[in-house]
Amino acid sequence: MNNLEKRIAAWHAAKFGPAVNLPKTYRKLLEEVGELGEAMISGDARAIQEEAGDVALVLCHLVRGGSPDAPSLEAAMELSLMKCEKRLREARKT
Repeated sequence: MNNLEKRIAAWHAAKFGPAVNLPKTYRKLLEEVGELGEAMISGDARAIQEEAGDVALVLCHLVRGGSPDAPSLEAAMELSLMKCEKRLREARKT
């Protein structure tokens, strides 16, 4: 886990404690995605960056599940990228 992920984990632990309320956190994710959409519509580059960061923070919280031993968002993205790369290789074979 890199330093940024450690800081995020510490912030979430301090704010929310060890447990993650998945339905509540999912609703928060949807709220943040909506705010990102609004920023994109406005074309405000700074707001887009900030709202994208908010989405990423909520995703970190979901992936880690509130546990310092849970996988990181980086690990989740690695798994997803491996899956997408495999699909691309398979599509190119056909």
